[in-house]
This record gives sequence, C-alpha cells and structure tokens, in this order.
Amino acid sequence: MRITSQADAERFLRATQAGAEFGFKLSHTSSWLEYLQLLLKEAATWCAMRIDHLSPKDCFRQETVRPRVLPRDRWDCVRDIAYNRRRALEGRRIALPSAHEGRLLVYFPDLDLADGAAEVASNGFFDVNNAPPYGSWVAYFEDNDAEASSRSILLSWVPDAFIPLADAGVQVNPEGCIVWLDELASPLRQAVVYVGFNYRCPA
Repeated sequence: MRITSQADAERFLRATQAGAEFGFKLSHTSSWLEYLQLLLKEAATWCAMRIDHLSPKDCFRQETVRPRVLPRDRWDCVRDIAYNRRRALEGRRIALPSAHEGRLLVYFPDLDLADGAAEVASNGFFDVNNAPPYGSWVAYFEDNDAEASSRSILLSWVPDAFIPLADAGVQVNPEGCIVWLDELASPLRQAVVYVGFNYRCPA
C-alpha cells in the first residue's frame, strides 16, 4: 500500500492495528493517527525521564511499566505497557519528539533468530531475542499485505543518547529483525509522517 495522504495513513493504521481497538477507545483519541501520535509522545517522554547512560540494559525495563507475565496476545502485551506508562506520566506534560531527540526502530519478532549478537553489541539495550526494551515500545502492528515473516511489527523509540548503542546492535543483526524505520521502505514509514514526526532523512 502506498500512502500519499492523511486519509491513506489513517486507513493503513486502522487496518494494521485491528487488535488495538480497546486501547484506542481507552485513549479517547479521535483518529488512529492521533492515537499513534499519543503513544509516541508518551514513549518518548517516559524514556527521556529515565535515561541512564550507565544502565542501557535496565533503564527502560522498569517494573512500573512491565506487562503481565501471560498476556493473551501481543496486542495485550503492548497495551499493558502503554497503560502502565500513561499512569506513570499522569499529570506530566507530554510532547511529540523531534528527529533530533531520537529515532524510531522497527522490530520484526517473527524474523528473530535469538542469536544474542545485538544484545552483546548494544551492552544489553537489546535482549537475547533482539527485542528493544519494553519501556520504549510505541505500538504493535500486523500488516497482512507484507511477507509472512515481516507481518508482525513492533515500533519503538530510541532516545538520541542510545542511538549509537542501538545502531551497533542493528549492524550485527544478521537476519534483519531490527531496522531503523527511516531506512525501511514500508507503508508504516510513510504513515508516521502524517503523525507529525519528521525523520532525520527525507521520508
């Protein structure tokens, strides 16, 4: 799907976040674009408050936002995190981050080989399954138009302070299950433009 308008972006997000309907309703947002914008604001704000250069493994994996041990599915897991993070941010001002404050990362869980290379290269920012820290997760998508192994998509936020470490992990990941969104040719990359986020590289 090629996205060339706000209406296209809205249709894409509605189709790929079908399992996020409950979280969407709880957010009291009026569109899927507004909902994704809210999730990005919350993730970026929460991460900015918890940056610890000495602890890339743990600073975004805090108990206050950890999902339940056995959620029903990936949608519930990501919704748990968003809900817990929203409670932690209650009363705080949240703002849409700029491209100078961080970068968006995509994780394809069904492509993962769990080789641990990214975990070592990133000093634990990624775990053994190549997953970014759960506190940085923005949203989960399922794109049925994509190839089977890349239909499941987890979008996460990487603050500027951790981009070099995260990129070290990306570079040693042989299966390509972690990719910078601005380097990915995908409808999601195009849709995020309509959320109001401007990439470092032209989108």
